[in-house]
Amino acid sequence: MVGLVQNLSMFGQANGPTLELSSSGAIRMQAQPGYVYQVQKTDSVHAPITWQAFDVPKQVIEAGQLEWNIAPFDQLEAYYRVQVKEVVTQQGLSLTEAETKVITELIQPENLSSLALGLRWPETLSAGAVVEPIIQPVNTSPVRWEVEEDAYFFVIDHAPSQKLGHPFTWVLVSRSSGVTRTRSSFYPPQNGDMSPFDTLSDRWNALHRFYPVDFDGSQPALAHFWQVDMPPIEDGFDFGLQSLRHTDRTPLQPRGFTVRNEAIAVSTIDCTQVTPRKVAVVVASGADYEIQNDAREMGTLLGNLGFTVTSYNSETDSVSDVQQGIQQAAQGLGPCDKFFLYISSHTELVDENDDGRPDHTPIRLDYGLGHNTKSKWSILPRHPASVSLTAGLQTIFAGQINIMLDTCFAGAMASLIRQGNVQPPAGVEWNIFASSTESKTSAGALELDLWLDINNDDVNGAYTEIILEQVEQARTANTIDTNQDGQLSVDEIEQAFLAAQFTAEDRLAEAQMPEFDRFIGPLPCVVVDDLTLPTTVTRTVSVSENDVSVPGVRYVLVRPPAIHPSLYTWDEATGTLQIIGLSELVQLDFDYKMVIRSFETPAVTSIVRFDLFGAINLTPFPSTDDPQKEVYRVPCLVLGNGLHYPVYQFRLANNPLDECLLPHWHAHGNVFAIDVSDNTGRPDPNPPTCGFGVYGEVEEATIEVEVDVFEQFKIDHLPPL
Repeated sequence: MVGLVQNLSMFGQANGPTLELSSSGAIRMQAQPGYVYQVQKTDSVHAPITWQAFDVPKQVIEAGQLEWNIAPFDQLEAYYRVQVKEVVTQQGLSLTEAETKVITELIQPENLSSLALGLRWPETLSAGAVVEPIIQPVNTSPVRWEVEEDAYFFVIDHAPSQKLGHPFTWVLVSRSSGVTRTRSSFYPPQNGDMSPFDTLSDRWNALHRFYPVDFDGSQPALAHFWQVDMPPIEDGFDFGLQSLRHTDRTPLQPRGFTVRNEAIAVSTIDCTQVTPRKVAVVVASGADYEIQNDAREMGTLLGNLGFTVTSYNSETDSVSDVQQGIQQAAQGLGPCDKFFLYISSHTELVDENDDGRPDHTPIRLDYGLGHNTKSKWSILPRHPASVSLTAGLQTIFAGQINIMLDTCFAGAMASLIRQGNVQPPAGVEWNIFASSTESKTSAGALELDLWLDINNDDVNGAYTEIILEQVEQARTANTIDTNQDGQLSVDEIEQAFLAAQFTAEDRLAEAQMPEFDRFIGPLPCVVVDDLTLPTTVTRTVSVSENDVSVPGVRYVLVRPPAIHPSLYTWDEATGTLQIIGLSELVQLDFDYKMVIRSFETPAVTSIVRFDLFGAINLTPFPSTDDPQKEVYRVPCLVLGNGLHYPVYQFRLANNPLDECLLPHWHAHGNVFAIDVSDNTGRPDPNPPTCGFGVYGEVEEATIEVEVDVFEQFKIDHLPPL
């Protein structure tokens, strides 16, 4: 008894009840007592037809009339049928009958192109029970599926070699009627505290597996890995190389931290005479055997390469422990050091509209699945930024930071770094080794490995297995130490991991497609400064404004300005020079360098030129008393009875021929106060020695003078040059 609804616009019947297509997009039919009906669909009527169960439960509207809601239409061309599955007996279905039903109708072994596993829930679910995914979707209502009548519960794993999440079908089969209800999910289900299918070994364990019944030693179908396509992310910013094609790859050369900054100068931090520190943090986030094996063996490998390794495990360590541990392990690292973070885990998909497909790039890792400490850990740029992994990485100042992720959709990290314009700190390079693209799952293990290792206690993730194999082979063959100096440098180790990454990309090119991405923060750079200041007045020179620095930098004077120490002050923390220019000087040079912990840049020269008229040509400002009135802020010396003498009339001198040994004030002619009308002026009281007084002992003040008044004052009293 089969009816077809073609293109969602026709109705028909075939040897049975009439099917109707309502205007709201629902299939309706009058059912007969004692029969089970199921909607199936296909996208083609050309042989061979493969009908698939349509994952929408039916509703009883009235007197046996059934309805399946098929709106919104997800295909322009689709064909639906209602099929009688079987006659229900009064005794109901046995568990074996229910399993057979799931195998023949849903798993359909004859149509499989790759392996699927059928799993039985340990107990029958009673009416009113609720099942939900072990990870709920982000930013939407929780997914809850209520059991309407006593039913057998099954889970079909459509990608049993893959890490979470990946497609599962949940199946409820009514014990009394045999009616089958299905639901798609990216995660295994849980009912209360029961979640027996969290780990890879749980799902491959024969205890709950009813399909296949056993493995006869034959090789499984490995036609392809299941993958999900996700919409591309529009990258708003690119910090560097991304997903290099093989033809574009060139070996990394030892950098020595010599990089031209986009500003002016070259900064060099010489690491050749330094023994770099190598620190690693390894995280196993999940109870799966391959996650535990991956982290343990990666920790051993890194230790053999000279890293100080700290390991964390979701069985015993909280998310907070891991985050704090990363910061503690990286404390004190500098530009010549290497920090390595390895995480094997699961990834959360984002299915906000609950349509069975990811909506956009995954945004975090799922921490601790399969352990009692299950919780969430934000790994990608999210608010609040203080709890995201990238925010933590931005506080680590090792010159080279490797982040290796063996998770589903691992490439999402680089995508969201670009999308969020997240930048490494100055002097820091992030190298991201991802086991898959942002739109593909990562295999928890190769299917053949799982097939041959039924207990799943001696397997590695497909990606990590290749990395471990390649780097360990190079270490054993002593080919990592390319210059044969007996030491494994930061760059030599990086080359070994890059070579392993490219091998993984080749071997998994048809599956999860590993990716490598690099992000480079601005490197420490001291830039030559050349500026002009007015003479005789205090001005600040900030060399750090043009420099690119890292936290904790000091600006050290290598060659101070060649003037009396009382005429300048230097701040090492901020790189600022407060200076008073002698009127006799035209130009003054000084050298400084940047010191970052035990490393330093070469010294550069800053040039300060002096302009006598800079103390005369002032900029007008609104008056403090009357903002509608423009005034000049005029630097003055306070002499005599508190009268203000504009400083442009004076020379700040320290000529070696002077008898006065300290910087002091002179004038070539009479000077005049701006507060009083005076055509006589005041002469230099002591030209051979200290003139009007020693700098710092004569009172200075800046006063507001109306623009017109000061301009006339300059006309009346030209500077006595």
